[in-house]
Amino acid sequence: MNLKKILIIALLFLTAAVKAATLNLVSDTLFDSGPGIAANHTIKFTTITVVPVSGKIIITPQSGAFNIPPGLDFTDVDLLINNSQKTLAASAGSGAGSAIGFTAVSGTSGSLTYVLNDSDAISGGSSIIVRIGTNAVFGVTGDKQITNSASAGSYKIRVTTKNSSNATLDEDDAMVAIIAPIEVSAKKPAPTAPAPAPAPAPAPSGGGGGGGGDGGLFPIVPSPAISRRVGNLNSDGRVDLTDFSILLFNWGIPKNPATDFNKDGKVDLIDFSIMLYWWTG
Repeated sequence: MNLKKILIIALLFLTAAVKAATLNLVSDTLFDSGPGIAANHTIKFTTITVVPVSGKIIITPQSGAFNIPPGLDFTDVDLLINNSQKTLAASAGSGAGSAIGFTAVSGTSGSLTYVLNDSDAISGGSSIIVRIGTNAVFGVTGDKQITNSASAGSYKIRVTTKNSSNATLDEDDAMVAIIAPIEVSAKKPAPTAPAPAPAPAPAPSGGGGGGGGDGGLFPIVPSPAISRRVGNLNSDGRVDLTDFSILLFNWGIPKNPATDFNKDGKVDLIDFSIMLYWWTG
């Protein structure tokens, strides 16, 4: 598994671990977490309060971090409600089943707004999926993406639902990590020739016997012990996604001190990079 895929999975686990205060299971998965990279977003959450007709879903990336490009419109986004793709347009339609409107405010203090039509509400407990970028493929494939922050770090993506009077119903933040590329390389030592086995001891002679026997004793060489790799948190001899999920569960102030590899009192990107160095997959 290459490093980019590991980082994508990392972001999936990081965002899924965020606990919602009001909205449930809020997460944002980036296709590419590199600083300054234009990337696709897949945002998921579950509603608590009913979003009434002409209500809104507003997505607001952290100000000063992400850049929404000019011209990003309804062709660059998808909206699924309970796994049903919804028709989008520049403005909300009229009547049951008509289009949901979409507008974007560009720039580093921008936002994305979906406006429901005048007939269809979103019930509480609904599963919502928002795709932004070239992963939006319903009707027309998107061609514009949001640009990541130029600086590595953790950032918020706020999701808010409102009624037709613009009063807030529910909201919560997804956390995403922007991570500078990490190159990991390792060299294996050249194999050394095993030491020659000792010569067999001569068989005892005399007594008119026949000089049989096994010709001597050979030493029994034990198998080398497998050293415990740094990052092998479940002690299975590998550093893989199971260990990674344990690391993410302890992100921040660790519940399990073993996940704090550099012993600085917190689990963060430094510990993550240490785990990557020992990665076996």
